[in-house]
Amino acid sequence: KSIETVMSTYGDDPYNGSYSFALIDTYCSQTLTINPERLQYPASAAKIVIAIAVLHAVEIEKLDLEDIQEDLEIMMRKSLDINSDDLNNLITPTQVQEIIQEANLSPLTRFFHSWRETAMTAHDLALIWESLISGRLLDETLTDYLMDLTTQAIIPEAFATFPIEKIEGFNYGQKAGYWINDEGDERLIGAGYLIEQSNSKRGYVVVFMTQGDEADDLWDRSRLATSPRHKVWPLILEFVTEQAQASPN
Repeated sequence: KSIETVMSTYGDDPYNGSYSFALIDTYCSQTLTINPERLQYPASAAKIVIAIAVLHAVEIEKLDLEDIQEDLEIMMRKSLDINSDDLNNLITPTQVQEIIQEANLSPLTRFFHSWRETAMTAHDLALIWESLISGRLLDETLTDYLMDLTTQAIIPEAFATFPIEKIEGFNYGQKAGYWINDEGDERLIGAGYLIEQSNSKRGYVVVFMTQGDEADDLWDRSRLATSPRHKVWPLILEFVTEQAQASPN
């Protein structure tokens, strides 16, 4: 309710865009969603699927890690499109669909091989992350390697969703996305996880997608402190950390 209240206004003006939210409790598999059937282009947040697919190809010995490592680390740290496209070209649509099926995504999501040609629900993107964390998509070594890369993302302040500073007692990682076109159509996606340091099986996967127009002014640095997304993330983090600390086991 707090998230819905924050998103109902933008400063003193109505928020004209749309948004969706999903949170998966990785310990007890409970899920919270807002606008669960809403589709959105996830921009660079979809690159996590490509990262998993190329590492799965390494696992089954169709690719060598040494051949993809530089591009993969640049994609996860800096999200450069040229490196992401090079990785995307190394895998087939079938390999991508295998990841999507293994993560049990809904029929709503459309992932046409390339991260550029994608529409996902917040819940389905959260399922990708939950499946990665659980170890269902990659072996333990490659899972640990990719999750370590997710902690190294370099994101401009104006586009940040997950916090810059460390959260006491938690490890977290992310793959954010943002996209702006000439017509003022603006999209921001935050996607990642927060897991207790003392128990890697207990924590949360969080995805938050927003879409606005020029009137919403989502990227105006002077209004960062009052934008809906910067009000929502503290609420999400407060909820997550309070719930985890209250858990007796």
